[in-house]
Amino acid sequence: MQVLNVVFGIVLTFCLNSEDYGMMAVLSIYSAIAASLQDSGFVAALTNKSRPTHRDYNSVFWFNITCSAVIYAILWFCAPLIADYNHDLRLIPLSRYTFIGFFVASFSKYIGGWCNYIVEFVADNVFKKNCSSTLIALNIRIER
Repeated sequence: MQVLNVVFGIVLTFCLNSEDYGMMAVLSIYSAIAASLQDSGFVAALTNKSRPTHRDYNSVFWFNITCSAVIYAILWFCAPLIADYNHDLRLIPLSRYTFIGFFVASFSKYIGGWCNYIVEFVADNVFKKNCSSTLIALNIRIER
């Protein structure tokens, strides 16, 4: 995802002039703050939990959706204030459009936490099985 953001940023530098790129940079500050509030560490907590249940994943999913909707509503109503603070009225529709992506991305937070858990679980179990079989094979070889 970060590589995609870098590539997208590079493409934007060629497509936009410096003033338009600056407007996007201003909005990215608000998006970053909102994203850190929206996550609230629940995805990391799911990853670190030893045996998360379906109820845990369901709770995190609905919390992320609800929190994102509330934050998007706040940002939508604050769009005129953001534009007034930066002395550019073009930021009103641009910010409302840009912040929709923040809400849509909240649907993937749950899946990301689930994938992290699966990768860690599988990697941990495969590593243990490979290590134990290697040690057994090594032990048999040394005994001969």
